[in-house]
Amino acid sequence: MAATRRRYQPRPQRVTGWYVEDTHTGRVWAGLTRPGALQLADHLNRNA
Repeated sequence: MAATRRRYQPRPQRVTGWYVEDTHTGRVWAGLTRPGALQLADHLNRNA
């Protein structure tokens, strides 16, 4: 049985800020603060 992984992953950017990546399509929401990225990923994962 494979481990479950969330579709929308919040990740840190190289220089500053955070982004959320859709692991199915590769779509990215960039330019977020850490709390904003976590909140967006949580919201998207609930509706996925």
